Amino acid sequence: MKKRVPGQFIVMMILWMLNEEPRSGYDIVKDFKKNGIPLSYSFIYPTLFILRHKGFVTVKEKCQGKRKRKVYRLTSAGRKYLHRLKEDWMTPLKRRFLEFLLE
Repeated sequence: MKKRVPGQFIVMMILWMLNEEPRSGYDIVKDFKKNGIPLSYSFIYPTLFILRHKGFVTVKEKCQGKRKRKVYRLTSAGRKYLHRLKEDWMTPLKRRFLEFLLE
């Protein structure tokens, strides 16, 4: 059975990766696969396009050997959005954890 990870969580992880360092879409997919999360290029590139359109990432073409790669970098708006996504994810988890401790 394949692991299914919610899309919003994937977006948060992409932004977190880009917060660490600029990356190409290929590098992002490779990092997800390395960590056991199969992510398709048909998901990553439209997601990066949307993030760029919303102003959360910028893109710059870079030559790697004979290939041109688009390298994505997080913007300050992207950092704010990442922070908000982390808050949205952590609040319910904190609440469940506290409920568990108080049982």
